[in-house]
Amino acid sequence: MSLFYKILLIITLFPLLSIAIEGIVSTFDNQSVSEPIEDEKGCNLKVGILITNNTYINRGHTVGYHYEIMNRFADQQNCTADISIIKQSDEWWEDIFDGDIDIVILNKAADVVPLSVISHIIQGIELNDNHDIFIVNNRNKDLLTDINRWVGYFRFSEEYRGMNSNYYTRYKTGFLNRKVANLSPYDNLIKKYASQIMWDWRLLASIIYQESQFSMVATSRKEASGLMQVRPITADHFGIENIYDPEQNLKAGTAMLKRLEKMYHDNGIDSLNLIKFTLAAYNAGEGRIEDVRRYADYKGINSHNWDSITVVMDEMVNLKRGDTITKLGRFRGIETINYVDEVISRYENYKEYIR
Repeated sequence: MSLFYKILLIITLFPLLSIAIEGIVSTFDNQSVSEPIEDEKGCNLKVGILITNNTYINRGHTVGYHYEIMNRFADQQNCTADISIIKQSDEWWEDIFDGDIDIVILNKAADVVPLSVISHIIQGIELNDNHDIFIVNNRNKDLLTDINRWVGYFRFSEEYRGMNSNYYTRYKTGFLNRKVANLSPYDNLIKKYASQIMWDWRLLASIIYQESQFSMVATSRKEASGLMQVRPITADHFGIENIYDPEQNLKAGTAMLKRLEKMYHDNGIDSLNLIKFTLAAYNAGEGRIEDVRRYADYKGINSHNWDSITVVMDEMVNLKRGDTITKLGRFRGIETINYVDEVISRYENYKEYIR
């Protein structure tokens, strides 16, 4: 092709090329303005942690471990983790088939997978040396690959070794006999929420040990659950959706402590007695403690002094039906007296040994 024809071709195509480039730039500009930017977290993983009736005794602390490791995986995947506690039953297996649960954490040695569902699930690699595993629906092979790859790398990290040390070897048993740097895997959360209500975090930690021994799935006969044994009605009052979530549980529990403390402060309880009344009401309920104070007034005893009202508690177990002095009737107060004494005594122990 001669030079003349080349120049002619360039002159002919240049306007068309300019129009095309302008269209591309215009499209890009319009998209960058009109299309919303995606959230930092791009997906939501629905995770179920399987527990059994003996979890609190034998495996309660490992649930916290599973909770943390799944949150770490979700963060790495730029996702959020919607984690729930599920109990062994035939019904919940349907959730993994229907897509209501993406990942289930269980123990290969202790938990039973029904024969009817084995062909529908795939097992991932073990999360630790205790034979804890995860399973996914057999249609979710990409998720299985992602978890296997991440766990494989994570198990060689310093964070992994720290997690195992925290959850499996560093739980303390009640009172300490040596100085320690850490008390539980939840120390940072405890410090955060203790500071919000202006409490010494070691006092809050002593309450949590008394309530649950740092087991996030501990449940009482009165349906109180989690680290601080929060009841469903309390969780609802403070807007808590997942009562087992360690942070949400602490948020509700400390909000209740703050409310009780303010109530007794407004009632004229001095600083020497304020914490004891707050602890007593957290344990027995404010209605019960108001009954005790009302009964103390009736007996001519100082209802603003904790040590004084403990004297009348022993009598309240023998109150007759239809008693008009109290609203809730007879009360076995020795359990609450022991609760307050143990929490305060452990707190003094923690102050001595926790750096």
